[in-house]
Amino acid sequence: MTSNHRLKVGIDFGTTFSGISWIYTMKPDEVNVVMKWPGAPNASAKVPSEILYSSDGTVRKWGFQLKFPDEPIAWFKLLLHPTQYDFADCSMLSGTQNLVSPKKPVDIVADYLTCLRVHFLDVISGSIGKAFLNATPVDYTLTVPAIWKDPAKALTLEAAEKAGLGTKDTIRLMSEPDAAAAWTLLRDINPNNLKVRWGMHSLLWIAGVDLISYQVQDLNPLTVNECVKGTGGLCGSVFLNRGFLDLVKSRIGDLFKKMKPATRNRMVSEWELVLKRDFSNSEEDDLSSCPIGPIPDNSELRILDGELLINREEMLAIFDPVIGQIITLVQEQIDMVAAKDDPELQISVRHIMIAIQ
Repeated sequence: MTSNHRLKVGIDFGTTFSGISWIYTMKPDEVNVVMKWPGAPNASAKVPSEILYSSDGTVRKWGFQLKFPDEPIAWFKLLLHPTQYDFADCSMLSGTQNLVSPKKPVDIVADYLTCLRVHFLDVISGSIGKAFLNATPVDYTLTVPAIWKDPAKALTLEAAEKAGLGTKDTIRLMSEPDAAAAWTLLRDINPNNLKVRWGMHSLLWIAGVDLISYQVQDLNPLTVNECVKGTGGLCGSVFLNRGFLDLVKSRIGDLFKKMKPATRNRMVSEWELVLKRDFSNSEEDDLSSCPIGPIPDNSELRILDGELLINREEMLAIFDPVIGQIITLVQEQIDMVAAKDDPELQISVRHIMIAIQ
């Protein structure tokens, strides 16, 4: 039985968080998601993309296992495409190579992917049994940003191969917007709500820093094609994190350089897990705060009881540039679709613009 069926595993390897889902081809409609992680207090569909090494270069902790005052390595995914990102004064990356020297970025990624693979196999073996798992082929697919060039994709495959996910010929890479759109179209959108008129209907899909427009060409089976070329930009969640760090540095100056890495990581964690997610630009967001470490109270710097006070205007200064880039990308995608000589696409563009407004 297992010779004719396989496990299909999708790994969403993200800059700040990662996730794993899988299906058994005998039951393709049953999509399973890893919700339990080592060290996690509660169920979670995602695990932090962070890792900590021992002095001998072996992995000591990863994901939710990391607690204050650990000094983990984070954002290492971006190091696979160093020409795509500006790492100046980016504390979460600047010490990465020094902390684990002589490890290369591809080795750090491979170590983290190994942690994901080992944990997944532990989870799945508890579900279907080790004997059944050992007799069932496993295929892995990794998501990558649509704007990544071939060298970064090649490094991703190299890391995945080192992590035991297969060979470069068997591991599949899938762009992040394609993966997100496939999930939404197949699982979250009722096919009855999609229509095919004159052979096509367009959808605009936004996923992280990537945007793509699809044409629905058939409903059974659901078939879509790219309507226009996908676009992307450097405006993902990690750039909100960088904006936050820039704000802190501008507020406290040289005190930032004197902060211990563990204190800085705790501050970033508070931003990542609480402040960034809860901010809604409402009256309740007039004043936020994050731990700043053992720094004396300072009314001029707005530091009180070890907390850095942040007002709504400062929060907006972090969000607005990133949101502005996303709006620009959306408009570019709409303009490209509108430029095509197709009546159905013009209708779709009007629907998208109404929905956005």
